[in-house]
Amino acid sequence: MESCKCGNFIAKLLTIIDSNEVLDSPEISGTMRAKANRENIDLYSKNHTVAILNIQGTDSYQIYFLKKNMDVNDIEEDLRKFGAVLNHDSKLILKNYIEMMSDEGCKRD
Repeated sequence: MESCKCGNFIAKLLTIIDSNEVLDSPEISGTMRAKANRENIDLYSKNHTVAILNIQGTDSYQIYFLKKNMDVNDIEEDLRKFGAVLNHDSKLILKNYIEMMSDEGCKRD
C-alpha cells in the first residue's frame, strides 16, 4: 500500500464526471448512492458533478459532489477520517475545477 512519510495513505483523483455516468458503473455507483444518501442529494432530480478519488493501494473509492464555491479543504478534512491525504496534483486539479465552476456560473452544483 502506498503511504506518505506521515503514515497516511495517498488519495488520488481518478476523474471528474457527471453523476449520471457513475450510476451506470457497477463498481462505483453504490458508493455514490451511499454518499448521496448521507448528504441528502437526489441523484435523479438533476445531474451532479462528482469527483472520484482512490485511496492508493486499496480498493477504496471516495466520491465528492462538487459545488460552486466549495472549499477543497473540506475534502481534505473528510479524507483524514480515512487516514488519507490528498496528493498535491489532485488538490490543484480540484481547486482549479471548482474555481472554473464558480467563474463560469455553472448551472449544476
